[in-house]
Amino acid sequence: PLSRLIEGVAAGIVGGWLTDLDLSGVGIGNGGALHLADAILRGARSSAPSGGLAALDLSLNRITAKGCRALAHSLAGMRALEALVLHDNVLGFDAVLDLVTSLKDGGVRLSLLDVRRAGVEKGARRRLLEDDVQVMHPACELQL
Repeated sequence: PLSRLIEGVAAGIVGGWLTDLDLSGVGIGNGGALHLADAILRGARSSAPSGGLAALDLSLNRITAKGCRALAHSLAGMRALEALVLHDNVLGFDAVLDLVTSLKDGGVRLSLLDVRRAGVEKGARRRLLEDDVQVMHPACELQL
């Protein structure tokens, strides 16, 4: 079942042996996103080394703002994270802004953030790049 897959993935993330994860199109939805976020947080609390995940693709998974915010909280301490792909979900600008802010506060500096077709209008790009919320490297590719 999906819950076992998510548990295994989370164990690999917090254990440091899983560095690139592509779950695009698996259909985990908010339930899977919340389960993944919870598993990552439980692993982090158990003193397992975290931060080895460099790339995460959760595109095409029917994740909404609720799942995005849960992921934002759990990914905030993963400083090795460089690429986060969330396109073709239903996130909205406020959830993406919360995500960017959480990552920034956790010391994460992305080189790629892909939120195309995720409810973020192109005009919002300026807000995501402002100094007070910038989480990306100066050369970050922000795909809206």
